[in-house]
Amino acid sequence: MQKQLADYKEAINRELAQFFSDLPNQLNLDLSDQGCDALEKIKEYSLRPGKRIRGALTCFAYDYATGEKQGKSGLQTAVALELIQNYLLIVDDVMDRSALRRGKPTVHELYLAEQVQNPKDQHLANMMAINVGLITQHLVNLVLAEVDEKPEYVREALLLLHKNILATGFGQIDDASQHIEVPVSEADIIRKYTLKSGYYTFVCPLQLGLVVGGKNDPKLLQEVTDFGLAAGIAFQLKDDMLGIFAAIEDTGKPNTDDIEEGKYTLLMQYAFEHATPDDVHYLRQVLGVPQASAGTVEKVRNILENCGAKRYVEDTIKQYAEQARNSMQKSRFWDEAAKATLVGIVDYSIQRQR
Repeated sequence: MQKQLADYKEAINRELAQFFSDLPNQLNLDLSDQGCDALEKIKEYSLRPGKRIRGALTCFAYDYATGEKQGKSGLQTAVALELIQNYLLIVDDVMDRSALRRGKPTVHELYLAEQVQNPKDQHLANMMAINVGLITQHLVNLVLAEVDEKPEYVREALLLLHKNILATGFGQIDDASQHIEVPVSEADIIRKYTLKSGYYTFVCPLQLGLVVGGKNDPKLLQEVTDFGLAAGIAFQLKDDMLGIFAAIEDTGKPNTDDIEEGKYTLLMQYAFEHATPDDVHYLRQVLGVPQASAGTVEKVRNILENCGAKRYVEDTIKQYAEQARNSMQKSRFWDEAAKATLVGIVDYSIQRQR
């Protein structure tokens, strides 16, 4: 499975690089220096080292549906999935006030650093980044519209893409609105993860790969949804764990980000319900406060471990991963080798350290 992922990743990287090489001629626009710079930022951000899990899932589904090996249409659709992820990440970085992504400055931080005025205009930098994200989103449609498959396949792929990313947008709304000052239940958090991560991490890539490959049976697409939502929740819960307990050299993001953003995760929700009053008071003091120290991170980690939050989330990750496995085992579409590959990707996604 690791070898298969690596092979798809290498092929997707080549396809992405080729896409950006061809893009200026394809757009055929008289761009200002700022417009050219925006395209360069999208290119640099998109070509940063990444896992390419979503693109690999797309390629895998397309190849399985068609019998091809790294089929051209599958790779093009994978490029679209990688671009949609970058669009979401660029906007998410602004929402979360994140300074780093994949070990390098986020797009809004790049714009802020380039400003010559004093004091620098954070709002302007944010708006420039949002526009870069929106341009990236529209590039996705440009890529999919060029896929050389039957028009009905491409149309269905575009419909599914936008339905799935709409769900992601609603998840982002929930993510922005959930914080320590409002009542939030575990069910609210799981719903947020379902919308924010489940659809675009597993469901969307697999569905698009299948329908571009000519497989659009509603029962199959629902089967993919059942598998993908459980897998996506497990994936997001693992992200939450890495956000607090991983090192920056592993994730490419500071482990202070989730604390400084006041991100309301299942880890925090459990801690607020089960930690000691003193520890709950401490969490309320530090969550959402900029410039958290290494000492703050260490104390938050200790609280999450001592109250059982870390163990609880680890167990919950295992439960959703098992739900995804069981769902896949019931499939009549995928053969045993394909099932093993998809389950292996779920296992990889919850065991990863970055």
